[in-house]
Amino acid sequence: MILKLVIGLEAKNELENIFAYIKLTSVKNAEFFRSDLLNSFKELISNPDRYPLDKFKNENDGAFRAYEHHS
Repeated sequence: MILKLVIGLEAKNELENIFAYIKLTSVKNAEFFRSDLLNSFKELISNPDRYPLDKFKNENDGAFRAYEHHS
């Protein structure tokens, strides 16, 4: 089975805003944040069962997971 990670436009924009905000005080920390997040996405794809089902998704057939990183 091939898994696909889909990040919505709003989430992408928010991540870019967070990255820009961190970058204001530390370029190094901003790059770490981005790198760490991308690595966590790879982990998410390879082991999606690690995260609980998204309880807010109606009629979730198991394809949607709740994911939080760097809360």
